[in-house]
Amino acid sequence: MKTQMLVIFGSLLTVAWPVGAQIRPLNAAGVSAAHEHVIITDEAASTAFWTALGGTPEHIGTLAGVKFPGVYILFQNNRGRGRRGGGAAGGRGQGTAPPTQGMAPASPPPSPESSVGSVAEGIGFTVKNLHDTLARLDALGIKPLPAGTSSGVSVMSPEKVLVLLTEDRSLATDVASKELLMKVPNPAEAAEWYAKWFGATVVRQANDAVARIPGMDMRFVETSQPAAGTHGRALDHIGFEIANLQAFASKLQDGGVTINTPYRTMSLGFLTAITFVTDPWGTYIELNEGYASAAK
Repeated sequence: MKTQMLVIFGSLLTVAWPVGAQIRPLNAAGVSAAHEHVIITDEAASTAFWTALGGTPEHIGTLAGVKFPGVYILFQNNRGRGRRGGGAAGGRGQGTAPPTQGMAPASPPPSPESSVGSVAEGIGFTVKNLHDTLARLDALGIKPLPAGTSSGVSVMSPEKVLVLLTEDRSLATDVASKELLMKVPNPAEAAEWYAKWFGATVVRQANDAVARIPGMDMRFVETSQPAAGTHGRALDHIGFEIANLQAFASKLQDGGVTINTPYRTMSLGFLTAITFVTDPWGTYIELNEGYASAAK
């Protein structure tokens, strides 16, 4: 594990995205990274953690989260539903019925399982000053995990999402989105799937395959251990901004991609359309239209 983490940290340092608009320009397929969606049990603790990394608290409509250059981290309250059934917007905005009068309040729902052990194992960020970032996290009681280096460490978020941090003193901002760490049996096959359907540019780095999508690379690392699907875990799903989402969703459906929630229009802040799909390895993916219009 120590050797693997060192390789990952070294790889994270080799690629840098320019920092500019909040959401990166779309690639030739009309796709860019948009968000990662985490299930939270304590919004204050989650907001404090992601803000300490250098993000800025922000809402999309009624949905709370923290924005970074290139990607949003969005929050979903834990209601103990486990693997939810892909309803409208993944269960957003659904209230919880009050306890029946005279009955004892229900016990708090169990926390979701960690991102570690799922296909989307962790989220990588580049920071301008790792020492200062770790000092802010330390003030929250967050300590680096073993196997770190002077330029790269991992930490566990309050939601139990693995977060990989690497330092780049030349970074134009204090922090920038970097990579998703994906665990799959065949990295090349997985990367090519994202190239086919989402226009990713695929490069090989050692034994890894990297699918480059504006705003957030996807680093596929080989694993011989079964990896769980993301839906219902701490890192519940990833999100892409799509140009002309209705036509894009039709193309995916015609190609046999698993559609969990059919395309529909919506009104949530600047978001105007949504659909959910799942990749062949169990990564739950939200597709939206509207992030590009809100880039700043």
